[in-house]
Amino acid sequence: MSVFLICEFDPLHRGHVYIMNRAKELYPDSPLVCVMSGNFVQRGAPASADKYARAKAAVLCGADLVLSIPFPFCSGSAEYFAAGALSVVSGFYGPGDVLIFGSECGDIGELEKVSERLCSEAFDRKLRDLIAARKTPYAKARQALYGELYGECVLLQSRNDILALEYIKAAKKLDLSLKFTPVKRDPRFLSASYIRQSDDPLPFLPDVMKAELTAASRTGAYPAKYGNFEKALIYHLRTVSDTDTAEGGHGAIGRLKNAADKAENVKDLFEYASSSVYTDAKLRRALLFSVLRIRKEDLHKTPSYTQLLAANKRGLSVLAAERKDPKIRVVTKPADHADVFGAERRADELYCMLTPKTLQKGEYMKRSPYIKEENE
Repeated sequence: MSVFLICEFDPLHRGHVYIMNRAKELYPDSPLVCVMSGNFVQRGAPASADKYARAKAAVLCGADLVLSIPFPFCSGSAEYFAAGALSVVSGFYGPGDVLIFGSECGDIGELEKVSERLCSEAFDRKLRDLIAARKTPYAKARQALYGELYGECVLLQSRNDILALEYIKAAKKLDLSLKFTPVKRDPRFLSASYIRQSDDPLPFLPDVMKAELTAASRTGAYPAKYGNFEKALIYHLRTVSDTDTAEGGHGAIGRLKNAADKAENVKDLFEYASSSVYTDAKLRRALLFSVLRIRKEDLHKTPSYTQLLAANKRGLSVLAAERKDPKIRVVTKPADHADVFGAERRADELYCMLTPKTLQKGEYMKRSPYIKEENE
């Protein structure tokens, strides 16, 4: 039996450590497997620190194994993010396995009730009709329809609960009988968003994450952000003619292109393009997928691989058991798997341009996973 935690760790903070510790307390005899975003995260932005640094910190903080959510699923909206992550989980799934996650409500009964309603054929049919009639983005239309049918639902307004609902839905579609274990968000711990936006995030982080970010900063590999490459991104929007891009529907990519005509930097770009219809995350995903040539149909596929990012001895035993009956390809050396690494490689090459010091081409094709020694 394994305990799975879907995560981004951008950056790994004390609230994340709290959830990992709860997993160890509740399931002390089970390995903790983190399924983590790669170099780009669900809000459509580059992770501030790369996937290897975050994975190493996770293992040093208690995770046994860290696997990747492949690109582009790691940067999709909640539905695609969850489907991609659960597809990785399904590659290692066994009877009795657990999915643990942070939640604003912390009530699994309420989460499963709302998820059941969202999964019904009647709701799905009405939702498609509503989106077509009003030309409304998926998330807004779903929240409005649920309110009309069942009353206002705060779970559809909270990021962690929205993801939790999608995890439950995705598990059902994949026929995974996981035991869902929500951990109610503790207000003592600041959110990753707050920490990223602070002038100095380091005081809010555990020592191992602090050390990884400090080391990356010395080499110019941290923090990654669009601002380090903003002129090229604006140039792309001003000149690209292809608007058939994932997350670019309902005019999102058109708004970005119009905003790029007058924007001098990325901050201006998103401010000019934003509206009550388009969240900043939606716009960032549309931009990212346009630059990296990701189509909507790419997000409807099933991930064919996951990348080993970090592990300890216990985590390696999980891998060894999976390799006896492989259900998903586990990539340890990206350079040996060019056949499946196309989109991921493009994403990693873009990430190399977003750090303070431009990293060498192929940087992330040559990297190796962190394996914790027993005496560390």
